[in-house]
Amino acid sequence: MATKQDSKSNTKNTTQDSKSNATTSSGLDVKPLTDADIEEQTKRLAKADPKVLTEIFNTCYQTINSLLVIARKRTKDEDDIVEIERLKRIVNLVPVEELFLRSKDKIWAAREHICDKNAKWFLDRDYSNIIKRDHNQVFIETIVSLIKDQFDKTSKEDMDKYWEKAIILLRNVGRYKQLIGEA
Repeated sequence: MATKQDSKSNTKNTTQDSKSNATTSSGLDVKPLTDADIEEQTKRLAKADPKVLTEIFNTCYQTINSLLVIARKRTKDEDDIVEIERLKRIVNLVPVEELFLRSKDKIWAAREHICDKNAKWFLDRDYSNIIKRDHNQVFIETIVSLIKDQFDKTSKEDMDKYWEKAIILLRNVGRYKQLIGEA
């Protein structure tokens, strides 16, 4: 678990991405988007090819759902199953564009660790600063905790599937950034 000292050092390691004015760093210092942020980003989508955007959004949506299916199949605890099923329902209620827009910066910020398949980095992170403060906060924190707790029990086969899905998400975020002009 990250300490306050880790958080301070992550903040010090932050660098400015000159093309997008977005903050990137060795930590996950990406803040949750507000509804106004989503609205502003949605307006920028009008400039892009809608077929390509739809493909990117749908691929990421399907990939996130497939990650939840993997987690659900591995889980034996009834309470954990209920939490995963609840998350699946929430994901299915969110428009695919919004799901992508709320996830893309977090995926991009972790790109180095996804490419390196650095599970330790993901397990040691404090995710509280990137979880939107709303009625789903405790639920999302529970899912993060569930994943961390079950990590040691994950088979190599399932781990490979997780990394494969993470790479798919990262590739599509990269495609989006090129399409929109953020890359």
